[in-house]
Amino acid sequence: MQRAPKASFGFVLLVVLAACSGGPPSQTSPPPASAGPTQTPGGQPTTTAAPTLPPSPVSTGGAFPATIMGMPVMTVAAADAALAAGQLDGRFAAVGGYWRQYALPCPFPMHMPDIYGFCSGGEFADSPQDENTSGGIGGNNVPVAMPETMNGDLLWSDASESPARVVLIVHARDSRAWQCAPDPGIDCKQHMVIDDVAWVNGSATAPGTTISESGVQPTMTLDQVAAIAVKPGEQLVTAYALPATHLNVVDPRLLGKGSGVVWLMRTAAIDGSGDGTIRLVSDADGSVIDALPLAVDAAYNPARLVLDSQYSNNSADTGPHFELLDGTTVLAADVLNIGSPPLAVEAGNYVLHAYLTDAPQPSGPTCDQPITLATGANAAYKASFTGSTCKWAPFDPTQF
Repeated sequence: MQRAPKASFGFVLLVVLAACSGGPPSQTSPPPASAGPTQTPGGQPTTTAAPTLPPSPVSTGGAFPATIMGMPVMTVAAADAALAAGQLDGRFAAVGGYWRQYALPCPFPMHMPDIYGFCSGGEFADSPQDENTSGGIGGNNVPVAMPETMNGDLLWSDASESPARVVLIVHARDSRAWQCAPDPGIDCKQHMVIDDVAWVNGSATAPGTTISESGVQPTMTLDQVAAIAVKPGEQLVTAYALPATHLNVVDPRLLGKGSGVVWLMRTAAIDGSGDGTIRLVSDADGSVIDALPLAVDAAYNPARLVLDSQYSNNSADTGPHFELLDGTTVLAADVLNIGSPPLAVEAGNYVLHAYLTDAPQPSGPTCDQPITLATGANAAYKASFTGSTCKWAPFDPTQF
């Protein structure tokens, strides 16, 4: 699933209006109810390591598979209970159920992190009947498809008209949860992130054909980078190539690691047990830049940083851009507008750099702003461009 490109407010508004005019697809007769997934292990786990996603058991007679990637396939209800008990924190799980995806007429979300699940338009339940009556997981609590979700597009193509039987590989307490604003009604740490749509309507899915951010063309193939990142006794769960300056969208703990195009790789044990592992691999030379557990350390408490701009022509090619610098290291860089998601940044001293660009060469005024971020802080800054001047100023982060 590709990361959505930054867009101007006008373009996003057109998309929203289109969603409003189309509305949700009409409901069709659901598929016959089948045997639900088990809540206890079954079948035989994969026993040989491979650099790419291994084959998974295929359903017979309309039933869900007993295992996927060595993991027992849980029901939606069992996954919900495991989530509440903290058993999905930093661990992969396979969850089987009925998924329906539909478009919603939603307002444009300013500075909304993907993991918030705003207006996702998905429903996930243990039977078609539950899905049709909102008896499963929906709204802001539905498992969230992220930029790196393998085969995420299948949730739209196979589940728009009627519920599809799917098995999702998920985890919870993702580091991007710290991008969310404090909200007593929404706890992003409790949102299940979809790593892979592993099985759909009776068949295991192949590794996704889209494995990089929109516009990124990695030099390494999926097999090549998997051969480096997947260790003996492991299997690949997620692979995603993107610029190192965009790592905030997949794992903000990796900000400042690597340069150029990098690969985020998530792996699990062959039998599906134990904590997941994340490795960051350089697309330039195949070196492993960093490795860390999927589980977020209990001491992790970064600052939340919202960045915005005031400029009359907010577009991806011509308009405000930013860099967040730690000394001479660029931690993050992107378009700067009302669609920019919050950053999760470790406490410290940094410099905000804003500039206008007429691709491919920067032009116009620039401005720098030293900032100090405290542990757990909620901060926001806006770069205003007026004529030939540029100036940063703080603003109220609680608006977003």
